Amino acid sequence: MADHRAEAATQSLIRRLDLSEEVYASFGSFVGYCVRTAGRIDVAAMTRALAQLRSCYPVLATRIVPLGNGRHAMTAERDDADPTYVTVTSGRGSPPVRGLTMRQQDQVCAVHIAEGEGETTVAFFTHHSVADGQHSLVLLTQLWSMYTDIVAGRPSPAVAPHPYPESAEALLLARGYLDATSPVSVPSPCSDISDTTVANDAASAEFIRLRLTPAQTTQLISNARSQHTTVNGVISAALILAEAQVRSVDMGEIAYMYTVDLRSRLNPPVGLTEGTNVIAPVFATGADVAGDGMYEMARKLNTKLAADLDRGMIAELLGLVAALSNDELPELPAVLTPGGTLSSTNWGRIPELVTPPSVSLMDFHPASYQQWQSPQGLDIPGLHMTESAYITTFNGSLVIDFASSDNPDLAAARAAATRQLLTPEDVQNVVDDGGE
Repeated sequence: MADHRAEAATQSLIRRLDLSEEVYASFGSFVGYCVRTAGRIDVAAMTRALAQLRSCYPVLATRIVPLGNGRHAMTAERDDADPTYVTVTSGRGSPPVRGLTMRQQDQVCAVHIAEGEGETTVAFFTHHSVADGQHSLVLLTQLWSMYTDIVAGRPSPAVAPHPYPESAEALLLARGYLDATSPVSVPSPCSDISDTTVANDAASAEFIRLRLTPAQTTQLISNARSQHTTVNGVISAALILAEAQVRSVDMGEIAYMYTVDLRSRLNPPVGLTEGTNVIAPVFATGADVAGDGMYEMARKLNTKLAADLDRGMIAELLGLVAALSNDELPELPAVLTPGGTLSSTNWGRIPELVTPPSVSLMDFHPASYQQWQSPQGLDIPGLHMTESAYITTFNGSLVIDFASSDNPDLAAARAAATRQLLTPEDVQNVVDDGGE
């Protein structure tokens, strides 16, 4: 007699995760995009808006399940599943992840509403395997636009469902950046789904915040331009210098990693929601970029990035994990020291979010939720780590959020030292907790 449950599972499968996605599934990594607001949030309307978003972007109506071989797959939601997509907590100083539980085997997105005194934080979470930062920011803008239409009683514009996003490997292969005979495998259908359940060992990151005023942000941009470099290069140089200072080590001992969005660097370019994780890590040491001051270091960082891209770094980095297809541990860059690498990600300018007249936006900040603290599947040392710093610009102010869960004192010292480098004329209000 046929096992109809197995048949249903096979039919619901979308594809295996590729290795650029797998690294996040092994830890159940969700990233939060949090907006602090003044004004009441209509929970029923936000619930409808998220349901509408999931219809427009079917990847948000999936789940990530183990295959029983250390790998995972993306499948459609089970008919009998009833995950909670919108949750609410109340109380003074309620943080955006208190009372939140997510399981990737049930869902890949959620909204958590934390109601405080006179303000509310709305945290939109996406699983990192299905959407990176730039992808998720598009989804965030759509969520708020749909919410505003619902509150106003307007029908949202009809939109055909978007196709499922492709992996970075598939996008690179289609554009000729990867050899079709490369051991990097493009995801393919499979049927060996396992329903093994692993208990959650969840943790969420806390942050200490460095916030520049709009005037300081404008001055930083002007300084970077006059020094023929980029703001991200200047911030990266400042982070390396600050790290050496707070650890009392030579700058050459600092290992640094930052992520680069590949979408505009590929030919043809990739749309913001066409791929899941269209990013690549870039590695450097303080010794690689040592120079006469922060701005020279920034120029050297940018020069190194351009040289790395020219020599085919993108395909080379993806090749680092290719050997895992054959159960072999790839050789990682010598610069990597798992657990000791300074890392950052820059989401850039947060796009304008449409809100009802009754709601005003006060702040934006990241959040992080990890289902497991040890890998439930493939572990790629050094290529999965909690970011040391998230860089964003909101309402004209540049902000760096330093992860502080493991060592709050180190995070506070990083923030203070970085501020002194970025705003030497005005070192005050060194840190704030960002309302978390």
